[in-house]
Amino acid sequence: MYLGNIILGILLSLMIMVFVIFPAKAQTYNEAVLGHIITENIRGGINNEAVMQAELQRAAYIFGMKSIDILESYLPSMLDGVKRDLQIEVEEKYKDVLSD
Repeated sequence: MYLGNIILGILLSLMIMVFVIFPAKAQTYNEAVLGHIITENIRGGINNEAVMQAELQRAAYIFGMKSIDILESYLPSMLDGVKRDLQIEVEEKYKDVLSD
């Protein structure tokens, strides 16, 4: 009985380590949605337009989030460029005022 508990503990520990080491694949969502769509098409009870609209909204959300990350990384250099453009503009206007 005692040996059985040890073996069971070792097996449970190994299973937990496997789940921690090998996380779910990124394609799991796509595979699940595709499987659901195929199943519902066979049953005949699916609204393809609603599925397409939901997927487009999800794609737009992911695109927006990635765009924000990209903008965040380039924002300091973009602000430096805007700052320099404004400085040039102010200098030109000041020179125009001085020349009049």
